[in-house]
Amino acid sequence: MPRLLAILNRDVDAPNLTVLKTREALASYLRDGITYPFFSKPVGGSFSLGIVGVEHFDAATDRMQLAGGGDVPVDDYVAALFEAYEAGPRYHAKGFLFEELLRTHPDLETLCGTSSLATLRVILLIEDGKARLYRVAWKIPAGANQADNYWRSGNLLAPVDIETGLAGMASRGFGLEQEHLEAHPDTGVAIAGFAVPDWSALVELACRATDAFPGMAMQSWDVAPTDKGPYLIEVNGVGDYTLPQIAYGEGLLDDALLAFQ
Repeated sequence: MPRLLAILNRDVDAPNLTVLKTREALASYLRDGITYPFFSKPVGGSFSLGIVGVEHFDAATDRMQLAGGGDVPVDDYVAALFEAYEAGPRYHAKGFLFEELLRTHPDLETLCGTSSLATLRVILLIEDGKARLYRVAWKIPAGANQADNYWRSGNLLAPVDIETGLAGMASRGFGLEQEHLEAHPDTGVAIAGFAVPDWSALVELACRATDAFPGMAMQSWDVAPTDKGPYLIEVNGVGDYTLPQIAYGEGLLDDALLAFQ
């Protein structure tokens, strides 16, 4: 998983971890302590809301360069995070995590035209302590989106053959406005037939990760092919099961799931 750098939370004390509890502490850490580039996100977040990627800090201007372009003064960034932490939505109330910023696999940067991650929602069924693949939906960023969540306008979703690791035709949009694409709209590179990088290692990693949650019989892991190999991003307790249905163009209650029940 991405290396955890620090946490912003007034109610946490953790050895061997930088815990930030005040605006002054966060500002000082951003100027002198943190390792750039980094990625921040709400502890209790979802749907990629509240995420920020930061490339580097310019001490001369006291501004941070954002991964998606543009920059922000350190004090403005600090104020925004604490405003969200203190009075924002419920998923900000647990504070924020600061992690290393991961880069996508070079093949995916060619496909998508961005270094942002294109994660795979890997759904596994666990029986008798053994995990097996059920479905894999590939979330593909497009346009100016810095996150791959499908709800973001323009992003794509593609099914992945669980035997071969080859992607199928991608979908974009919902309902009557949904369309199907064989190639990425920004680069023209074919998605249908594209081989997910490090597929075998990615599957093995996701299967091993299920051991951490033995009470969950159905687990949905987000796994990212990166320039350093596959990385676990997070596990979803429920997961958005509309994703595999959109990707595969069919419902979930098939023979495999019925047999699992």
